[in-house]
Amino acid sequence: MKKYARKILWSVALIGMLCLLSTQPVFATNGTDKLDSIATDFLQPWLIRIGMLLAVFGAGSLILSIIQDNPQSKSMGVKFLSGGLMLAFGLPFFMTLIGF
Repeated sequence: MKKYARKILWSVALIGMLCLLSTQPVFATNGTDKLDSIATDFLQPWLIRIGMLLAVFGAGSLILSIIQDNPQSKSMGVKFLSGGLMLAFGLPFFMTLIGF
C-alpha cells in the first residue's frame, strides 16, 4: 500500500510542477480602465467595510469568551479579529503595492 501511495504522491507532485512551470504570458489590451475603476471605486470600500465588521465581531466574541473563560470561543474570536483586520488593512496595502 505504501508503494502505491508514493507513486500517487509523486504523480500529483509532478503534475503540479508541470502546471506551475507551463505558464503562458498574457498581455492586456487597452480598455481595462473600467475594470480598474470597479476594483478601486466599488470593491475596495466594500471589502474594507466587511473586514471592519468581521474585526468588530471578532473583538466582541473575544471579549465575551475571555469573560466566560471559553478557550474554543477565544480561538474563534482571534481568528475573526485577525481575518477582519487583514481584510480591512491588508487589502488597501496590497492594492497600492500592485499599483491600483
